[in-house]
Amino acid sequence: MHVICKVVRTDEERDQAFRVRNEVFVKEQGLFASSDVDEYDRDALHIIAECEERVVGTVRVYQEGRELWMGGRLAVVKEYRTGKVGSVLVKEAMKTVKSRGARCFLAFIQSKNVRYFRRLGWKPVGPTVLLHGVSHQRMEADLDRV
Repeated sequence: MHVICKVVRTDEERDQAFRVRNEVFVKEQGLFASSDVDEYDRDALHIIAECEERVVGTVRVYQEGRELWMGGRLAVVKEYRTGKVGSVLVKEAMKTVKSRGARCFLAFIQSKNVRYFRRLGWKPVGPTVLLHGVSHQRMEADLDRV
């Protein structure tokens, strides 16, 4: 499976990213009633993953401080989760923030996905918290791995 990742450049690409997020976070997981779009989306960089000319995954990154970036809303459509789409998106997000001067890259990861992120070079930071009714672990990326 060939995966192409890129930072969203058009409204159509952004809409495709939001459709994937809606499918995963609203329809499948029920974390949001109708939309997961929030105040961070306007200024965030949205990254999409394409397979077979279809957007099958997305993640967003945004700057919180001079050298601090946050990641979030990693979503991959169900039929592509057994492949490498998620890990390719996470690595692309790490490269993207590092190239923009990040020294620290954090994300709140659903607790069920902590082991997956550990394999990608992330480490837990602090206690778990409830976000949208689901347990999340704050984690930090090892930016030296990209």
